[in-house]
Amino acid sequence: MTVPSAYFLVAHGSRDPRAQAPLIRLAHTFSQQLRVQHSEPASPQPLVQTGTLECGPLPLNQQIQQFAQTLLSQEVTQLDILPLFLLPGVHVMKDIPTAVTVAQQRLGESIQLRLRPYLGSHPQMVDLLRDRLSPDPAAVHILLAHGSRYPGGTAPVQQLAAQLGVELAYWVGDPNLETCLAQLSARNRRQIGILPYFLFARGIIDILTARGDQLKWEFDLHNLLIAPPLEPNLQMAGLLLDLI
Repeated sequence: MTVPSAYFLVAHGSRDPRAQAPLIRLAHTFSQQLRVQHSEPASPQPLVQTGTLECGPLPLNQQIQQFAQTLLSQEVTQLDILPLFLLPGVHVMKDIPTAVTVAQQRLGESIQLRLRPYLGSHPQMVDLLRDRLSPDPAAVHILLAHGSRYPGGTAPVQQLAAQLGVELAYWVGDPNLETCLAQLSARNRRQIGILPYFLFARGIIDILTARGDQLKWEFDLHNLLIAPPLEPNLQMAGLLLDLI
């Protein structure tokens, strides 16, 4: 049976080896959900591959080309590329589209590459975050995102913060976490929950967790709760299905 399309999930990439395991889990869950959606239990597994924009063995365009060549040998002539990014920064708006364009030029018309919307653009992303809010009614929450200098790159996370009714801070950019905590402390808000808006970012979470006690002391907080980052699950795989 000819598989009508295959899927290439693109993550940022990291030198931290722990980032690879959740990426593989998401690809596996996504593949399983594709089979359920197609309702073809006797069909082969949908073809799903992962790649990275940075820290990979090859440039992204070459990773795409290699997978595409494998697909052609299986008579697959369409490859959907899904960016696993949360904000429309320079990687989403420039780097990945450029890599896809280069790959398409080198592959010719033998296979069609289709760049799909990035993960964070899904309107139900807010539901994944809402489920991670602390149930403590006294807590003030801070949505902590990476940040972006690309024009309009932080607009979606600003909208998310407004939908959730939480404060917003950036790992890179203003207001940063310390500024946000200082402002809340000045308003006598001492119960703080931090909601990390990151994918596969174990290193950032490690740094944040290690600084927890210091931040509590520095800003005179009664409690500082740090939620886990977004993790691959059925709900996230479902968002990816909606984007193809």
